[in-house]
Amino acid sequence: MYASYIDPASNDIGKKVPGSFMGNDKNDKRVVLSSFGMLAVNLESSAGEKLQIAANSTAALTIPIPTSISSSAPASINLWYIDEQTGVWKEQGTAQKKGNNYVGTVKHFCYWNCDSPLPAISFSATFKTSDGLPLTNTYIVIKPANSDSAFGFAHGYTDSLGQVSGLIPANVNLVLAVYDQCGNMAYSNNIGPFAANTDLGTIVIPNSVSSLTTIKGKLLSCNNTAVNSGYASIYFNNFVYYTSVNTAGDFSISILNCSGISTTCEILGVDEGAHEQGQPVTVPITGQITDAGNIVACGTSTAMFVNYKLDGINYAIANPVDSIFGAYSYRDSLSSLSDTYVFAQHSNNIFISFIFSGNGIPGVYPLNSLAINNYHNVSLITPFNATITSFPQFAGEFYEGSFSGSFKDSLATLHNISGSFHLIRQ
Repeated sequence: MYASYIDPASNDIGKKVPGSFMGNDKNDKRVVLSSFGMLAVNLESSAGEKLQIAANSTAALTIPIPTSISSSAPASINLWYIDEQTGVWKEQGTAQKKGNNYVGTVKHFCYWNCDSPLPAISFSATFKTSDGLPLTNTYIVIKPANSDSAFGFAHGYTDSLGQVSGLIPANVNLVLAVYDQCGNMAYSNNIGPFAANTDLGTIVIPNSVSSLTTIKGKLLSCNNTAVNSGYASIYFNNFVYYTSVNTAGDFSISILNCSGISTTCEILGVDEGAHEQGQPVTVPITGQITDAGNIVACGTSTAMFVNYKLDGINYAIANPVDSIFGAYSYRDSLSSLSDTYVFAQHSNNIFISFIFSGNGIPGVYPLNSLAINNYHNVSLITPFNATITSFPQFAGEFYEGSFSGSFKDSLATLHNISGSFHLIRQ
């Protein structure tokens, strides 16, 4: 039995709670949740097999109530579990207050939450600097002004345009806070209460905020002229930021930086018009304004494709607007290898995805799984390898390689496949 308590009154609750504080009640109505305690419970066999409570059986959960909010905790409260497919909480059952705990009965183990549902409104806002630059990948928190607990706690990251949107508590005085990359509050303001859906428009973070760092530069094409259709990919402190160029090839982006983290960034220039990109350039961060100068967006083709031959028939998925691609690597904390996921789809019947494990350098690696066209449940025949000739270290660089092998479908029919790919790391 593995169990972990999640304190809704902790300062970093937004980074501990799975999903968010959005829930669907028993009538399937979307609400914002006010949490009085959470518990994550998993059950495994001695061999590590995932187990659940037996059918028609139940278990009692005892979930502590934080001392700071115990006096306002109701005598009876709804129980909610996380839907791991959607990240939305679902109401199921109740718990009773006994001393400083809630005790309830559940039929399965997962994340459980003691919550009161709150009425909610849809909220949106756009965050920019005084110079009109969007604040991207910036952590935003909205919570009631009169509580340090998770009463309707709402949080998220701004998108590439500096926008956030989602549900927040209705009819409550709120505090909106903006945080830098180290989790320090860089800006806050009182907002609300709101009785109806609200768009606050543009919120300006003044340039006087000391942690505000601007990175700018110019993209040049293979002909040494300004790139007028392209973007810069900026890798900084484990975040990737994208910023488009203007007609003169200039790009600029502002980030809420903080001391004690990376003093450099990597900038990759992409010329979308010529389907070319350069190599990542390491640039030192110099004060509040970093001028990277000229960044050459030339030398590497940005064309993406997966070509494969299945049972003698050729298929090609290239990068027009009606094709979808995905490629990224992630590491299991228990393994020294990284799993790389590759996905490409042109239509429902022209589709391929596979996973291989590797050590982050070019080489030959066995495939762990494969799904292709109409075959989603296959058994790979060993050896079935991917030969990686280029293994990217940063987002914006490319995976390049080939693969070949045989597999059996769900009817035990044997199939042969070979192919090649060139895909950007996301």
